[in-house]
Amino acid sequence: MLMVCFHHIHFSNLDFSGYGPLTHQRREARLADLWSMFSHIKRFHPEARLVQGSSWLYNREAYTHLFPREYAHSARPYKVRLIGPRC
Repeated sequence: MLMVCFHHIHFSNLDFSGYGPLTHQRREARLADLWSMFSHIKRFHPEARLVQGSSWLYNREAYTHLFPREYAHSARPYKVRLIGPRC
C-alpha cells in the first residue's frame, strides 16, 4: 500500500547577515539549510521516497543552483491544489 503524506515547508528569511538570502555570499548557509531539512526528513520520515518542491523560487537561478542539476531539470508545471490531505 502506498501512503502519500504531504508536508508544507515554508522558509522564512531569518538571515540577518546583511546579504540577500540567495546571494553568492550566503550560498553555503542555504546549502546548510537544505542539508538540515533533508536530514530531518530522512530521520523522521524514513519511508519518504519523494520530495517535491513547489515554490516561486524555482524561477530564480540562484535558488535552483542550490539543488543537483537533475532535480532542477526535473521541474514540471502542475495544477495548484489549495486544499489537500495532510499527515
